[in-house]
Amino acid sequence: MPATNSVYQAPGELRTVDQFVCWREEDRDGDVTKVPYSIYGGRASSTNPKTWAPFEAAVAHAEEHSMSGVGFVFTEDDPYAGIDLDHCRSPETGVVEPWARKIVDALDSYTEVSPSGTGLHIFVKATLPGRNNRKGPVEMYESGRYFTLTGKHLDGTPTEIHERRDVLERLYRHVFKEEKPAAETNGHRPRTGSLDVSDEDLIALAMQAKNGEKFSRLWRGDTSDYAGDESRADLALCSLLAFWTEGDTARMDHLFRRSGLYRDKWNRHDYRERTFNKVLEGRTEFYEPGGKVFANGNGSQPKKSTGKPAPPTHDELRDRWIGGNPHHAHGLGEWRRYEDGIWLTVPETSVKAEVAGIIEVAKPEGVKPTASILASVTELTRIKVYVADERWDADPDILVCKNGALRISTGELGDHRPGHYATSAVPYEYDPDAAPPIWRYFLENTVPDAITFLQEFAGYALTTEMAHELAVWLFGPPGSGKSTFIAGLAAMLGHRAGILGLADLERSRFTLADLPGKTLVVASEQPSSYLASTNTLNAIISGEPIQVERKYHDPFTVIPKAKVCWAMNELPRVADANSGLFRRVKVVTFPELPEDQRDPQIKRHIEQEGAGILNWALEGLQRLKERGHFEVPAGVADATKQFREHNDVPALFVEDRCIKEPDAEVQAAKLYREYRYWCEENGHRPQSSTRLADDWRRLGFERKRTMIGTIYQGLRVDD
Repeated sequence: MPATNSVYQAPGELRTVDQFVCWREEDRDGDVTKVPYSIYGGRASSTNPKTWAPFEAAVAHAEEHSMSGVGFVFTEDDPYAGIDLDHCRSPETGVVEPWARKIVDALDSYTEVSPSGTGLHIFVKATLPGRNNRKGPVEMYESGRYFTLTGKHLDGTPTEIHERRDVLERLYRHVFKEEKPAAETNGHRPRTGSLDVSDEDLIALAMQAKNGEKFSRLWRGDTSDYAGDESRADLALCSLLAFWTEGDTARMDHLFRRSGLYRDKWNRHDYRERTFNKVLEGRTEFYEPGGKVFANGNGSQPKKSTGKPAPPTHDELRDRWIGGNPHHAHGLGEWRRYEDGIWLTVPETSVKAEVAGIIEVAKPEGVKPTASILASVTELTRIKVYVADERWDADPDILVCKNGALRISTGELGDHRPGHYATSAVPYEYDPDAAPPIWRYFLENTVPDAITFLQEFAGYALTTEMAHELAVWLFGPPGSGKSTFIAGLAAMLGHRAGILGLADLERSRFTLADLPGKTLVVASEQPSSYLASTNTLNAIISGEPIQVERKYHDPFTVIPKAKVCWAMNELPRVADANSGLFRRVKVVTFPELPEDQRDPQIKRHIEQEGAGILNWALEGLQRLKERGHFEVPAGVADATKQFREHNDVPALFVEDRCIKEPDAEVQAAKLYREYRYWCEENGHRPQSSTRLADDWRRLGFERKRTMIGTIYQGLRVDD
């Protein structure tokens, strides 16, 4: 299989979806065809899930049977769409045709080279607004087809798959402009889908209608009118969308996915169809451009012309403001403005003040400044400039410096670009020759045996990659250099580093809202603490989605990109001895430094070596990438093992209060009672008997039901 190695470079999120087939090039009547095969035998079908397989299984099968490669099947239940550009690239020079380059740049999502080397495959998160799929060298699919997967990433394009609904819709309508896109038909579609109004204009009309406030609330994802019942809110929004789209279910689906109500449940085909059927059944009134507008029975005639120039519409006021203000809105309900290579958060009050200024200037044109106009123009602006959350800081290979954007994998320094959607930068210029002599001296005199490991962790902290699922805890007495090490990482990362400690995880529900944009969170001199639950911490270390809150905003989901590096004088106690935290955390011991070896100024000097520490960390990152995993030094492994054993409370109890004998047995109730007494005497918090059962099993004690009750075999309490 030619792509054995490179196919693993395809986006990880794609490789976790069990929708893969194998394929082989075969000659059919003189034409070379890519024929799909199932790992279970026979031909595969892009419409039969029983013939699909997980990625690893498909790759292994393709290698074993000398097939040409593997392919990914697009379905209605996944968020992906694919764009196939044929005959657009020179396999010898790698030069891409100008027409194809425009499409690649516009979609700005993961793009790879086809098996022949002459074509490109672009993967996006979007839905097609119609059923046309091919015109000339351009093909677009969202279901019922498969794309060969090579993993041969096209240089200069993102390494992740991005949401591109709006861009793909514009591209689709441009490519298929001679043919009106067909909509889904399920026996209830009363119109032809020929409505020639852009999404933004249609949304603006809906917001300015008599029931516009209701539409606006639903569009933002506000379900308060329905007591938080999301399904009822879905029906209400779809009912309004049905009116404004002439019942075009394809466009209703497309618009719904842009709304604040969109969630995973909407990807279920049966749920969408059921919702569409309910809102379209018996409906006879729809929006008619140029004619009457019936919005749930509330209609109005267009105003007659007075012969005077009409005041600027809300859309025009919106465009006037956007023209001079490169802002973007995002899912947290906030605004961002591009400045010096990064997108800075802008208070909503500032945005409203600027919009109010535009409205004030338009007063001579007949605009009457009112709160409703301000709200309408602001909301229309938000819709127009919205950028999905997953696009911010999405490129793991970009580090914004004062003098440009550094591509971490190659060391190339390019220009700042708004399209990087970076929200943070390091506070220095990139200098490939910069060195950190004081930093190196500090490490050699504190933790010489752990330097290589810490260097690779520093490189890992530069990126948004979370594949290694590793955190570092610095353990040692006060004055041992732990906070100095953290200061060095913070100097290297600037605003990409944030502060988050153990206490923050429990103190406030708002503390996690600052995780977006961070690749490292640190805390110095953590107090002694007890971790009753490790779920949130494990999710942060692993990069798993977590729900967070920001004051005065609805809860939202964040996918953490921040590595955890904490300094502590005492290691915390962990309630769950089986927690995955013990395999994710590595403990680095900082020995006590004699008073005469402590330099009170060293931290200040190290904070000036950010550019040199960056080069030091890049060396570690390169080594980590080449090896593919962390090599844990013996000292770190021993300290980590001691941390694990220190927190294995059930094992400590057995060692202290029990006798292990092959023929011994003890009643479960007595064992648990003695365990609770022992925990109270030794300052531990006992677990529930249910959770403790897993620990007894892990320690090798068999549970058995008898006539006198449940017993454990292999131990007894030392009375």
